[in-house]
Amino acid sequence: MKDEISIEFGKRLKEVRKKLNNITQTEFAKQMGMAKSSLCEIESGEVKPGFDFFYKLIRLFGINPAYLMHGDPPVFLNEMQQQAKQQEGVLLKKRPIDGKLAEILWYIDNCDAMYYGMLSLFTLFKLEHDGLIKEELNKHGIKPEDSGF
Repeated sequence: MKDEISIEFGKRLKEVRKKLNNITQTEFAKQMGMAKSSLCEIESGEVKPGFDFFYKLIRLFGINPAYLMHGDPPVFLNEMQQQAKQQEGVLLKKRPIDGKLAEILWYIDNCDAMYYGMLSLFTLFKLEHDGLIKEELNKHGIKPEDSGF
């Protein structure tokens, strides 16, 4: 069943696929290891993709899942990494990096599967809890657009 989020996701996926040297659905599906019909269903908003789909998008094409899910730029992760390097050293202003956070960051830094898995989880959580997140940031006088991301 189509919903607005799935339809918008599909439109953005199609747009991004075309930015990848105008790759065809057939070639894109082949590289993703899926049937063209499955890709068509995702692009039309009929089917919601799962974790494996996101993982392959990120690993094979460097596509930013946050862009696909809710249009947050940049489109490609290499652009995001450049932005993060510019922000380096200013990310944690309020919380110390304790043992558990240090462990999470170590795994993210050293294990591709953890990096992409956490990126996907973060994106899903941010999408599903957008109102709550904005409410908390507003309480502290922080605007999400001031993050630089």
